[in-house]
This record gives sequence, C-alpha cells and structure tokens, in this order.
Amino acid sequence: MLITKKDITKLFQIFLFLILLSFQNKIYSQDNSTTQTSDSKGKIHGFVIDKDTKSPLEGVTIILKKLDDSTGNSGAITDVNGKFDIETSFGTYKITVDYTGYRSAVNNRILLSKKAPEITLDTIKLSSGTTTTEEITVTDEKSMIQFTPGKKVINVGKNDLYSSGSAIDVLKDIPSVTVDIDENISLRGSTGVKILIDGRPSGLNTSSRTSILEQIPANTIESIELVTNPDAKYDAEGTSGVINIILKKNNDFGVNGTATLGTGTDDKYTGGLSLNAKNGSLNIFGNYNYRLFNNPVSGSLERINFLDNTNFSQSSNALNRLINHSVKGGIDYYPDAKSTIGFSINYSDKNRKRGDSQITTETDALNNVTYNTLNSSEDNDIGYNLDADLNYVKKFKTPKQQLSLDIGYSRFKEDNTQISNIYDRINPISNIPIRNDLGKSINNDLEISLDYTQPLKNKLVLEAGFKATIRNTDNTSTYRNFDYTTNSLVEDILSSNSFNYKDFINAVYAMYSGSIKDFSYSLGLRGEQTNSTGDLVSANTQFTRNYFNIFPSISLQQKLELGKEMQFTYSRRIKRPDTEDLNPFIERSDPLNLRQGNPYLNPMFIDSYELSFINYIDQTVLTPSIYFRQTHDEITRFRTLLDSNVTLTSFINNSSSKTYGAELIFNTKLFNSLNLNGNINYYRTDADASYIQAGLVNSAYSWAGRLLAGMNVSTLFNIQLSYNYNGRRVTSQAITEPVQTVDIALKKELLIFNNSSSISFKVSDIFDKQKNTSNLNEITYTENLTRRRNTRTAFLTFTYNFGRQDKKSDKKKSNEKPNDTPDDIGY
Repeated sequence: MLITKKDITKLFQIFLFLILLSFQNKIYSQDNSTTQTSDSKGKIHGFVIDKDTKSPLEGVTIILKKLDDSTGNSGAITDVNGKFDIETSFGTYKITVDYTGYRSAVNNRILLSKKAPEITLDTIKLSSGTTTTEEITVTDEKSMIQFTPGKKVINVGKNDLYSSGSAIDVLKDIPSVTVDIDENISLRGSTGVKILIDGRPSGLNTSSRTSILEQIPANTIESIELVTNPDAKYDAEGTSGVINIILKKNNDFGVNGTATLGTGTDDKYTGGLSLNAKNGSLNIFGNYNYRLFNNPVSGSLERINFLDNTNFSQSSNALNRLINHSVKGGIDYYPDAKSTIGFSINYSDKNRKRGDSQITTETDALNNVTYNTLNSSEDNDIGYNLDADLNYVKKFKTPKQQLSLDIGYSRFKEDNTQISNIYDRINPISNIPIRNDLGKSINNDLEISLDYTQPLKNKLVLEAGFKATIRNTDNTSTYRNFDYTTNSLVEDILSSNSFNYKDFINAVYAMYSGSIKDFSYSLGLRGEQTNSTGDLVSANTQFTRNYFNIFPSISLQQKLELGKEMQFTYSRRIKRPDTEDLNPFIERSDPLNLRQGNPYLNPMFIDSYELSFINYIDQTVLTPSIYFRQTHDEITRFRTLLDSNVTLTSFINNSSSKTYGAELIFNTKLFNSLNLNGNINYYRTDADASYIQAGLVNSAYSWAGRLLAGMNVSTLFNIQLSYNYNGRRVTSQAITEPVQTVDIALKKELLIFNNSSSISFKVSDIFDKQKNTSNLNEITYTENLTRRRNTRTAFLTFTYNFGRQDKKSDKKKSNEKPNDTPDDIGY
C-alpha cells in the first residue's frame, strides 16, 4: 500500500505534537520588572577527559540546574575535543556530568554573578574509580537513559529487575526493542536487527543467536547501546539498526569481587563470582556464572481447510530444563598513558533437555475423527560458545587522533538429539514407530579490523578503516527409524542432509565530519564485497553468490538553543540471508509441518531516514522522533498448504515493505526519589508480496510502549516497576496479536562485614499475560497459532561485594595548588 499525503500529514502532526510536549520556553529572571538583558548572563566553559588515558571524551552529557528554582535550566554535549560551553543567567547552579561507562561527576555550587560572569572549570576527569575532593561528589549513579551523538545508551548494570535471567530478559525492557515469546528480537517493529557483544558479532549473526543470548547472565550486562541509524563505520548488516550489549568490566584499583546467589519458582537457580585486580599498568579480570532454569511451555495450532472442509489441530505441553556455565577472563595492559593492549576470552556451555507431548487430531467435513496421534519426544541440546578478542589502541598527542586494531574469533557448536514415539490412538499397533533425529551445527567466525582517526584543521575529522569477516557454518541432520526386524536404528537417507555455508566479506569505509558554529555534520561511505558459497553435501548441489554494494550515511545536527538540538540521519543497510533461510533441504522433524530454505533468496536493502529532537528540561530529557524505512526485496517466511494437513514453511523476497512512525523516549526524575523512563512508539507497516500471490498485501497501524519506574523508599528498600506493551504486528501473510506484561522488583541494601551487599526480590509477568498468538488467513485455509511459556515467576537474589579499592592514585596531592576560579571548584 502506498503512503498517502494524509499519512505523511498525520505523521508530521504527531512529531510536532511531541516536540511541543517536550519544549519548554526559558523563563528569564527579571530585575525591577524589566526584561533580562545579555548583561545579566554568564558563561561556563570546560573540558571532559578520560582520567586514565587523558583523551577527550565526545558526547558527554552536561546538565545545569538552577538551585533556587526550576528556571534557567540548560545543558550541553561535549564536542570531539571534549569541550563544552554553556550560556545562562546569573545564579547558583548544580552541574552534572554523565557518560556511559564512567562515574557521574556532580557539583552543587557554581556561582555566576557580575563579579564572575564567566567561569572556566578545571578539566573534568571522569573515571570508574572514586575521586575525593572537598567540592566534588562522584557517585555510582548514572541516568537510566543517556543520549550521545548517534546512539542511545541504556544503563542496566544496577537495575534491580536484572538480578536474574539472561540477556533476552534484559532486552525485553529496553526502549524501542520488543521480544516475543519465541524470543524473536525486533527494533522498532523490525526483526532485522544486528546484535553485538562489546562491539563484536560473537556468533550472533547465525540462527544460533537466541541460544547464545540465553547463555549471557543478565547481571553481567553493564549497558545496552541502541543505534537506529548506524553510520558508515558500522557493518552495513542489520535492517533496523544495531543493538550493542556492553558487558561489565571492573576498573577499580586494588583487588575486589562480587558473589551472587539466586533461586526462583519452578526450580530455578543462579550463582556467580567475579574477581578483579588492577594496579597502575595492569588490569586482570574474570568471572564465572551458573544457571539452572526449568520452564514449562505449551502451544496449540488450529487450521481450517476450505477446500475439503477439514479441521486440523495440535496441542503440546513441554518442559525445558537448561543448565548453563559461563566463564570469562581477560587482561588489559597499559604500556604507557596513550596505549592499551587487551585480551579476553569467554566460554559458555549449555545442556538443555526438553520433554514434549503433542496430540494431533484431524476431522473431516462431517466432524468424524480421521487422524489422531500422540507424539511423545525427548530432546537434548548440548553446545558451547567460545569468544576470543585481541585489541590494541594507540592514542597520539593530537586530541582525537587514534589507531586501533581488533582481532576476534568466535566458535559456536551445538549437538541436538531427539527421540520420538508416535502412538496411533485410532488404530493402535504393537510396533510403535520410533524416530531418532541427530543434528549438529558448527559456526566459526573470524574478524580483523583496523580503524584510524585523523583530526584536520578547522575542527574537521577524517575516519577510515578496513574490516575482513570470514564465516563458516556447517549444519548436519541425520534421521533414523527403528527397525523392529533387526532391532536397530536405520538411517533415513531421504531425510538426512548436510549443508555447508561460507561467506567472506571485505569492507572499507571513510567518514568526514565537521562543524560550522552550532551546525555539525558527518558524511560516510562504506563499500562491502560479499563472496558466499552454499553446498548441500547430501544432494551434491552448490550455489555461489558474489556482489559488491555501496552504503552511504549522513548525519546533520543543529543546536537550536541551550539544551535543545535537532538531528537528521540517513543510512542504507543490508540483510543477507543466513543458513536457515538458504538451506534447500526439506526439514521433516514434524512430518505435518515441513520447513525448507530458499537458495535463490536475494539480500534485502533498506533505506532508513530519521528526524529527532533532543530537549533537556530540568532533570528531564525528552526525545521525540519520526522515522521511515523503505525495504527492498524483504525476506519473510511464507507458509503453503500442501494437502489437507501438511504445510511447508519457506522464505521469499517480498516486493517491498514500508515502515514509518513516531517515537517519544523520555527520562526524568521526580521528587528526588522517583525515576521514570520509557518510550512510546506508534508506527505503520505496509507489506506487499502480491507478485508472489495475488492479494498478498497486509498493512496495519500499531504501537508499543514501556514504562520503568524506580523509587527509593527512605532507607528501607528500592522498588522498581516495569510495564511493557507490544501492539499488533503484521507480515505479508499473518498478524500477531498484542502482548503486555508487568514486572516488579524490590531491593534492600545491606552491610555485611563492612562490605556492601544487597538482597533483591523480583516477580515477572505478575498477571500472567504473556503469550504469542498469530492468525493467518489465506484463500484456501486459515490458521491460528498460540504459544505460551511460564513467564510468571518469582526470584530471590543475594549479592555480596568484597575486597578493597586502592584510592591513593585518585586522591589529590596535599600540596596541589587550589583552584582559583570564583567558585573554587575542582574535578
């Protein structure tokens, strides 16, 4: 469906409404009932740098709040040189300096007056350690949501909701992100999102993504970075943007650690231990985590065939039991103040057992039962994931000049065994069919990247780099039937298959950025050469795809006034089909619901546009935005009815797909004890696959929203409440119904053996509302699918911090010259 003028008008009306909602006119102080003039204004200047490397920090949030009333609030964001300038009226202010990965710096007394109309602060040195001075307070608190150029950062490291669970559970509470009950992850309604761990794919670009994310404990995650319109420096892969999961890394001096223990309903247990040791030039860290989760799952499928008036239904009940071990270790070496060499290795394994009971029934036009079976099966998945990363960073005397080299290797291996017994409940037989399915998947990824940044004259910056990615995936499936004559399992050659897929991607990029007064810009261009080969070994069938593509990016920013900024971004991206999409072999583990890849799939391309507005109001940040994505050759699932009770699910390229919408993200603090943050995303999706089948067009408006509220109840405990709503979603063939959940968590801080500790209690999906319901309506049949997990659970977690922190390196020397600025402030 084409976008009409009415749709565009409606979209801009929403955007303008969100801007008006977030816009607060300045109330200028008046003297003797006269309008304030420029003579009663002052200026604050400063620089923000990394305390250890002495490098300037770009994108640091500076918020200025007037102490005596709510007027005169403003803010700024540091530039590429770490500099910020704020112009505001005379008065006494509180300044807050906040940046992800660093501790916040707060000063409660900055005085601007006629005697001191302009103040240059001492260089602000942000560090993960603790700075102790008379005038500066450095805290562990960070805003839940931070806005930096090009991305949004959600700090989840201290969120009480994430004391248990996995990375999947954390992503469910992230603005703009939705996770359905089958753990498919979407960003602004699109599942084609690129997910990284500490900036690397770590095997997450394969069909094993969910398994890998399940092996990452929630309490090991520091923050989530959302990049909805990535520039040319990022890989072009990912239709809706990039989600970067940043894991915790302790940088405190001395030797310290944290231990956790947790238990939950339905037989769930967690435990973990992290240790860290750091001196002046060396940082050694490591952690271990254990998870044992039992999770009941149920589902149903109802299908009506209009051709012969038959009804087909399936109902299933299963119990998943997952045991996961995760170990990570690494070392950072600082040979000098401007160089860093780091190495880390992460290993996690899993053992998942699943017992499933499925009843299948078919009735004819007269409602007579013609087919009725009970399939009892046992699954066992055993696998591991290994990540190793070596990096080198060299900073130069010139600010922002930097060279970095990164070499990363990932390996994921999984073995699956399924034994199923099929009982015919209409005509029972003594020799029950027994089937044994063996599956093996191995993924190997190697990445080498080199990046260089060179500042030029007049605040211009040139960035360039190269990246090589080599991926190799082997999938093997072996099916065996029990032969009662020989009392042995005999391979079903027609059903067994082996598929190997390799791709080699070479990429180069260049970015040019600069600024003119309050206007800044960034122009990027990326080229990627893709060479891929697929080999269906069992059928001796090969296919090869080679293509080169250009991906431009544009970012334009205009500062409107203090604390207010408008930004426009554009990027072109790609989604390459993976092994699950391409493997042409028919997968028959469920003989009534077959599955087959399509080796003739083309990659899909996306043109993405976004216009956003950032406004700082007192202790509130509001960001309304509108966006539009045009997708070409969209890859989507397509389900076909082969006969009265057998379907085949494959993949096709839609002719086109359009998504456009408006979003508001907010972060605020009320009453000094209540923190609120969340988002509202209202969008429309048009999916068109009419060239595949006449009338195969679907469109709908939908919305998603979430609210996270946190409050400190005196000194007793902290409480957090989370509400998520995911509206109706559409594809060219199906509609998924809305889902909503409510979670709550309580946390009590403790002091044990003079060490900080805490105990937290969480209940997820309090009202037991989370389930996945999809409706498919075709000319020849309709189908309703429902899946449900046991999402209403309670969890109790204990956390104990131990060890010491060496603060000597952070203390000011006693003979240091005091600051001579009028407000006597030092950072």
